[in-house]
Amino acid sequence: MVELQHIIPGCVIVLTGRADGDISSETVLHQKMKDYGKTLIVPRLMHGSERRVVTKHEMFQCDALITTDQAHALGIRVADCLPIVCSIKGKGLTVIHGGWRSLLQSIVPLTLADLCSTTMADPQDIFVWIGPSIQQCCNTMQSLPIQSHFPEWKPYVHEKKEQYSVSLQDAVLDQCRTFGIPEDHLYSDGGCTYHETESYYSYRRWKLERKMTTGAPHFGVVAWMEE
Repeated sequence: MVELQHIIPGCVIVLTGRADGDISSETVLHQKMKDYGKTLIVPRLMHGSERRVVTKHEMFQCDALITTDQAHALGIRVADCLPIVCSIKGKGLTVIHGGWRSLLQSIVPLTLADLCSTTMADPQDIFVWIGPSIQQCCNTMQSLPIQSHFPEWKPYVHEKKEQYSVSLQDAVLDQCRTFGIPEDHLYSDGGCTYHETESYYSYRRWKLERKMTTGAPHFGVVAWMEE
């Protein structure tokens, strides 16, 4: 596991990789995190825009969690989708599962608004980290992507040699800018889960190559507020 301290102010981010094995099971992620002394909360992902504010340890069905409690660690499992961590130093933290369906439903600006209302903070106080995920170079398709039907998404759909690609990361960064987050508060990892096969799991690659496994493997992202 890689511990990313101070990558954005106010929080610690832990990232698992292929060397840590598949963490599709929540139990495995709990085992990986047991030495950190935090109450780990991992939602059941719904691939929509549901958000929840965590006040106690319970089962959540949503794609974004928000906490103001330093004892809570928020985790998600991903394999191409964007893991997004947003931090307001000393006040609050959110972890977002940025799948294409959730992003089309505006989960990022909706969660940012919830984070600000929960912490009584301003957008310029937020820091954002976008983790390893499928990048435009590999997020390609032969037919016109669904994003092309949404005017606000058209700038992120690209066509080259009769092939289309979509930059989910650029879309999220622009949503953050529009929300009022300063440019120097935005950090995108740039790692591509599809072609960095030794480091990450990729759902798209699994679909193409699946032979011996019954389910797509995932890696984990966990974040908590610094004390």
